[in-house]
Amino acid sequence: MVPGYPLDVYKQFFPYKIERFKNFPEENEWEGLIILKRTNTIIGDMGFKGGPNDAGEMNLGYSIVPEYEGNGYATEMGKALCNWAINLPMCNRLWQLVILIMPLLKEYLRKWVSKSHTKLVKNITGPMLEFTRLETPLNEIIVYTSPTS
Repeated sequence: MVPGYPLDVYKQFFPYKIERFKNFPEENEWEGLIILKRTNTIIGDMGFKGGPNDAGEMNLGYSIVPEYEGNGYATEMGKALCNWAINLPMCNRLWQLVILIMPLLKEYLRKWVSKSHTKLVKNITGPMLEFTRLETPLNEIIVYTSPTS
């Protein structure tokens, strides 16, 4: 594990996550670590925050140590997770809350969603961009962003 991981803001959630995984161990299947292969070092994490809800919506989240941002690691992991999720029969929608500590996530999610499989159907100034799937079982991806991102 590199210095700076987990992010301080993420550490606040540890007591909640530990209790949640105790009560709902199946939710652990929806999250994973980002490990840099050449050093076998944990540099971040990414997942779907407990899996799909009753409507088939999955909330994508991640954290990565700032020193490792901009190297394509989150993009590589995000593409893999999105490609995996769109093939799950229980997944109808992916969405992402972008908070101030992750201003690049909106840009990343656009990279993760193949342009050949999506089209921009709605552009709301401010908090939301919506993408509709054309060639996959996933109906839409919605990106919720903070007004300042």
